[in-house]
Amino acid sequence: EGADFHYSLDGGATQHALFTVEATGPGETQTFTLPDGTAGAVRIELRDAQQAKGEAVDSVHVDHLLITSYTQSAEAPAAPSELTIGRVTPDSVSLGFTDNSKDEWGFEIWRKDSAAAPVDCNDGAVVGTAAAAAGRGGRIDYSDLSVAPGSSYWYQATSFNDGGDTGCSGAVQAVTPASPASSLTVSAYKVKGTQRVDLQWYGIGGTNAVIFRDDVAIAPAHAGDVTATDDIGRKGAGSYLYRVCETADRINCTPEATAVF
Repeated sequence: EGADFHYSLDGGATQHALFTVEATGPGETQTFTLPDGTAGAVRIELRDAQQAKGEAVDSVHVDHLLITSYTQSAEAPAAPSELTIGRVTPDSVSLGFTDNSKDEWGFEIWRKDSAAAPVDCNDGAVVGTAAAAAGRGGRIDYSDLSVAPGSSYWYQATSFNDGGDTGCSGAVQAVTPASPASSLTVSAYKVKGTQRVDLQWYGIGGTNAVIFRDDVAIAPAHAGDVTATDDIGRKGAGSYLYRVCETADRINCTPEATAVF
């Protein structure tokens, strides 16, 4: 169901919403600007977004929490540089760029949904923000999960503080591949408390498909099979990433599917 994050400036008596994170896997970096003049202790709390009677409380892991205080800036921060494209899938584009400033509040990721290159920093729209780095020279990573299969996008990054926005980094293009013709569905359930996952797929040829759980081959499927059951044998909560490929070398694979307990 996800988790709702809140902050309080009076020890928990009054709650203010920060953001909600998704439930199905690792989340992106979240950034929130506290009200001007905030001082003293800041209490961060989170709640299960949907708690049904009798349901176990979900587990949430926060890798890093940074609260930064800024004074008035004399000028806009230096622009980021070395923007590069990482992994590209039909529904995601990974980016990375270099932070060249020590006084930025954060970064904006600009995207132009076109095959034509942008003409300036504001040619397109902001699709997300990234938190400020710990210091100058660090690499900032961002994943755009709002893209469509078979599409062309141009990206730029800018940094900002109360002194204004910078110029943009160099623009880079990403072209997402078309959606694969194959598919995979998974169904997670428990038998006497132990985890079990049913899989069903199509569009995978060959004589013996190979099932991967968390990128590790766990079982071959007999020739002609389009279904299988993974008896994990574990208890409690868990999340597993599956895909089915024609060969153990990961040739012609289905899209990934996640089973969550």
